[in-house]
Amino acid sequence: MTVYLPDGKPLELPEGATAKDVARALGEGWERRAVGAIVDGELYDLLKPLPQGAKVRLLTEKDPEFQTLFRHTLAHVLAQAVKEFFREKGYDPESVRLGVGPVIEKGFYYDIEAPEPLSDEDLPAIEAKMREILKRDLPLRRFVLSREEALARYRGKDPYKTELVLEIPEGEEISFYQQGDEAYGFTDLCRGPTSPPRAASPPTSSSPTWRGPTGGGTKTGPCCSGSTGWPSAPPRNLKNTSGSWRRPRNGTTGGLGGSWSSSS
Repeated sequence: MTVYLPDGKPLELPEGATAKDVARALGEGWERRAVGAIVDGELYDLLKPLPQGAKVRLLTEKDPEFQTLFRHTLAHVLAQAVKEFFREKGYDPESVRLGVGPVIEKGFYYDIEAPEPLSDEDLPAIEAKMREILKRDLPLRRFVLSREEALARYRGKDPYKTELVLEIPEGEEISFYQQGDEAYGFTDLCRGPTSPPRAASPPTSSSPTWRGPTGGGTKTGPCCSGSTGWPSAPPRNLKNTSGSWRRPRNGTTGGLGGSWSSSS
């Protein structure tokens, strides 16, 4: 297959090549620094296959688009941290059920159903777990499953992911991203793009924040939403803390959040 670099130069690559293959073809420097690409005007990560004839511009951590990639990474790191947090408390990690965790305009959020309510006292441990995961320099891989395989992965275990799979239009690719291994890493239904969780790009944080349905106190209901970034206004009753909040699908409120950015 042929792709085109920003200067119009053609680059011949194997069928199914990715932006990672483009970086490798351009030399060790690009292979080390590339974090994603703009492909025909669309943001790609390093793992999504490129279309034939695409115009490809590689990105590094210095490019503004990296913020979107890294925020998506942090959503996955948050979900993995919450699962590991509850595993250490004696729960099956599968008891932590996940909704959606996309990047939004100025950050991200993650809908999470936890086996027990979270309190303010839990948040330092979750933040520390996120930093620990980033330092592990976990490998990231992307894979695609059929609708039947994707449903088999979640049916009877996670109703939220099952619903999301069913909502994907027929014929549309169903992709997953896995950081680390299947047993002790984290795998998520995800269209991307994202970047590898690595210590080279640790977040800076004002600590995650959490609130219950009235803006403070104990959380009620089964679902909370994680949120992070630079929102236009802080949530009610959370002074000196950045965070944005949304109402999860089941009508309860709550969340995890903070002020996170890449260090670049």
